[in-house]
Amino acid sequence: MGNSSPMAFSTSLVLLLGLCQCLPGTFAQTEAPCPPDNSLVLPSGKMYSATEDLTLYSGAYEQCRRQGGMVAIPRDEEEQRNLVFLKNCVNNGHPFWLGIKKIAGVWSDDSGTALGNFTSWAPGEPDEDRPCSYIVKGDHEVGERRDNWADTNCHSGFSYICEIEVQPDHTVPPCSAAATASQRADDGSVVRVATIAGSALASIVLAHVVLAYPNMFG
Repeated sequence: MGNSSPMAFSTSLVLLLGLCQCLPGTFAQTEAPCPPDNSLVLPSGKMYSATEDLTLYSGAYEQCRRQGGMVAIPRDEEEQRNLVFLKNCVNNGHPFWLGIKKIAGVWSDDSGTALGNFTSWAPGEPDEDRPCSYIVKGDHEVGERRDNWADTNCHSGFSYICEIEVQPDHTVPPCSAAATASQRADDGSVVRVATIAGSALASIVLAHVVLAYPNMFG
């Protein structure tokens, strides 16, 4: 490989450590901490602010409206993962309201806009003609029902997460806390593939470091 400088050695080591931090299955992976203020800002500029207080849907709607937002609705898989991550940090034994209601037979947000293409209904849901919805609690529910959506009446007492638009946060690292901590055990096949790829890349960089080390002062 020829003579390698101390700078090349340092660069390789930094790259190796970065891979180990971000790729599943490598020795340096750590569990992401829960946010201390029960809020999470996404790179898109959307903020989720959660409370474990139990209230009717009308109470959750009013509290979120006062904050300049709405009861949270995940619009894609990434937002679903972040929402589930935050709710389980706050209280994984509580169901949490979703900001969609059935209006004239169509699931819509509180402005009347119909729900888009993304949904995360639990198997068999929605199963009754009930107008409100929630995210199933994550502590003892098993299988595909846990952390997914279900319908309910609007007079239950659930916790809630408000969705508020703020300035985009461009400082969020590529391996975000929510994405790491919300990785499901039932996603095993995906994790195994990522683990193999991560280990292979880390091995390549490690080999470069080992080969460069004897010549770094040459």
